[in-house]
Amino acid sequence: MDLRSGIFLLLLTAATSVAAEAIDLRDAVVVAPAGLSPVARAAVDVLITESARRAGRRWEVAAEAAPDRPAIVLGSRNAALAAEGYEISTRTGPTRVTVTPADDRGLLFGIGHLLRQLQLAPGRAGLATPLQVATAPRYPLRGMQLGFRAMSNTYGNWTLAEFEQQIRDLAVFGCNAIELVAGFDREAPDRLTMPAVENMAGVSALCARYGLDVWLWTPAREHDYSDPAAVARTLSEWEKIFRRLPRLDGIYVPGGDPGETPPELLLPLAEQQAALLRRYHPHARVWISVQGFNRAKLDSFFRHLQEKQPAWLAGVIQSSWTDLTVSQLRERTPARYPLRSCIDIGHTLHCMYPAQDFDLAFAITQGREPVCPRPAAMAAIARAELPQTIGSIAYSDGVTDDVNKTVWLQLNWNPEVAPATVLQDYGRYFVGPALGEEFAAGLALLEQNWQGPLADNQQVAATFARFQALEQRADLPTRRNWRFLSALYRATYDHWVQQRLVHETRAETEATAVLARARALGAEAAMREAETLLDRAVRQPVAAAERTRVFQLGEALFQSIGMKLSVAQHRATSVARGANLDSADWPLNNRAWLKSQFAAIRRLPDEPSRLGRLEVIAHWTDPGPGGIYDDPGRPGWKSRAGPEHPWASAPAGQGRAQQMKSWIRSGDFATHRLAWMDHVGTLGATPLTFTYENLDPSAAYELRVVYGDTKLNGPVRLTANSTHEVHPLQRGPSPAAVQSFALPRAITASGRLELKWERDPSFASIRGVCHVSEIWLVRATTP
Repeated sequence: MDLRSGIFLLLLTAATSVAAEAIDLRDAVVVAPAGLSPVARAAVDVLITESARRAGRRWEVAAEAAPDRPAIVLGSRNAALAAEGYEISTRTGPTRVTVTPADDRGLLFGIGHLLRQLQLAPGRAGLATPLQVATAPRYPLRGMQLGFRAMSNTYGNWTLAEFEQQIRDLAVFGCNAIELVAGFDREAPDRLTMPAVENMAGVSALCARYGLDVWLWTPAREHDYSDPAAVARTLSEWEKIFRRLPRLDGIYVPGGDPGETPPELLLPLAEQQAALLRRYHPHARVWISVQGFNRAKLDSFFRHLQEKQPAWLAGVIQSSWTDLTVSQLRERTPARYPLRSCIDIGHTLHCMYPAQDFDLAFAITQGREPVCPRPAAMAAIARAELPQTIGSIAYSDGVTDDVNKTVWLQLNWNPEVAPATVLQDYGRYFVGPALGEEFAAGLALLEQNWQGPLADNQQVAATFARFQALEQRADLPTRRNWRFLSALYRATYDHWVQQRLVHETRAETEATAVLARARALGAEAAMREAETLLDRAVRQPVAAAERTRVFQLGEALFQSIGMKLSVAQHRATSVARGANLDSADWPLNNRAWLKSQFAAIRRLPDEPSRLGRLEVIAHWTDPGPGGIYDDPGRPGWKSRAGPEHPWASAPAGQGRAQQMKSWIRSGDFATHRLAWMDHVGTLGATPLTFTYENLDPSAAYELRVVYGDTKLNGPVRLTANSTHEVHPLQRGPSPAAVQSFALPRAITASGRLELKWERDPSFASIRGVCHVSEIWLVRATTP
């Protein structure tokens, strides 16, 4: 896709002086051995075309090196190297860069390593320093899902040419597998550039060209597989895909999300799938995940594996909404079956690895699928989750996670690689040597923008200033580079949201102060004045220039790479699917909720009732003398929640309390305070606890609690000090509301209170979790 006119881009450029390369390869020839396989020839083409695209000069390919010219020598295979490994060495007199592979893939990945190190720009081609590399991958599977579906925030807008470029880019960073997505061809086909099966066949052929494995995600979506007709329909649908794909190596059958099929029906269905698969792809194997399985389903699944040891099953997949840790999954899975990970690298909330200390203002505006460089998080996740697996194919729904893709792939190659090193390669290869290093540092700063309370995060303005300066120095091709635009979009969006948050928070603070004076002003006068202050966010918006720029950059991303940042403008399927231009103006204070409360208060029959309700709102977070208030989901809040474990030790959240954000919808703001949109919760069977010390032993307390209304609002049971049931197993109200419970004086007589929430063990986490949004312990006023 070409960047079309109408995009507002700064044209200011600055000359950049760059030191000459230590190894000059501008006049090099590429020496390739005779008899290369088609896959090896494709690898050579990657070297030639990707270097020419950047340097503006196409290297010649020769059978042997000339004594008076530098040469990149692609050596013959070295069987002593580990599979997919390679060596790279350099020497002078004459200049030689030699890539020696273990096999065809080793040649592709060795070329990728060389390309990442080359200083490539118009009129430039060389290495800044000599190379001496010998490496092989730690994990044999290093893949990425490229799902051609309307719900994707990008892929549905692509032609096969864009898919091929993405495959090449991923291979440069060590990718050896691409996973396709089946089962969504009936969903909004008018939002796709071609029929889904046609795309899958084309991408499969591209992977075959480059020697990459092809996997297929195939959910069992019928409601009842005890019905032979449902089985026949599903097998027929799968067969149509199998026969169209020129290459297929693995099948991923999710146990849930989507699908609710019990293991006793899913496993026989998958066995029939495996037999059908072998007709068309004899070496392909079937893998199953246990995502969405509750305790009974887990027991049934593992009992079948232990007793039957089915030979048709290749292995088990660790994925989102799996209530077992990787270690627990490995312990329960028979040793003959390897584990493969399906890691979610593209979501920030309501997902496998929520962004930690993520301010609610970002969750509201940028949502679940924003541009999301998280290099440090990727490293922690890889080191915690991969060691007991054969590697991973990461889940992705577009290019908003592009930085994470490359970091993740390199961590699968070498778990000890520093994320900063990968970012430098990313900047050098995709943006160029002139700005690449500074661009890479900026990507790391974008992750820091999201850490902790936004209003006080000084890094946000510094990151924005860095990217503004880079934009002013960048040449026109760089400013039209979608990867550069993505980072600039995020930096600008972050800065705009921060200024809005400060402005709207101040307006609410002033409005709340007015409500506190309602008895002096009168209820109606107080509400009218508060509404005027709250409307300041709309009547006197801040950072208008940043808002305009965000929308310009969003359009540029749509034009350049097909990123769907708006339902109306870009035909995204929903706001939640990456369309965060549509949520950009959503409230960052409680004005919508307050106005809905004012409307209800105006209907009350008398002034004392109206004043009483306004007083509650004005003093919402005040628990009174001797009381305690908790807003545990807010970043920076010193929470009393447990169990406490370091995030890096369990990044998927099992076994520890973690901050969560709601999957926020536009209609929520009138019915929910902002505090009800974030929570602390636990996954799986782990209870959520809150511990309060130094209470008054002689006092009685009232407990008030809000269970934020979320898609994961499951039934929970609440007990106090393990002896008193505060309430039985039940769901919280929807919409969310404050619930009050009187605690017997004896419960707090020791001065200590432990509140414990436990969920229904028959539910998997995808159907409900323990979570709490607000807590008050209010000291009773009567003896």
